[in-house]
Amino acid sequence: AALIDRLVHHAHIVAFTGESYRLRHALSHR
Repeated sequence: AALIDRLVHHAHIVAFTGESYRLRHALSHR
C-alpha cells in the first residue's frame, strides 16, 4: 500500500510540475 501511495504522490507531483511548466511557457511566449 505504501508503494502505491508513493507512486500516486509522485504522479501528482509530475503532473503538477508539467502543468505549471506548460503554463509558464505559454505566458512567456505571449
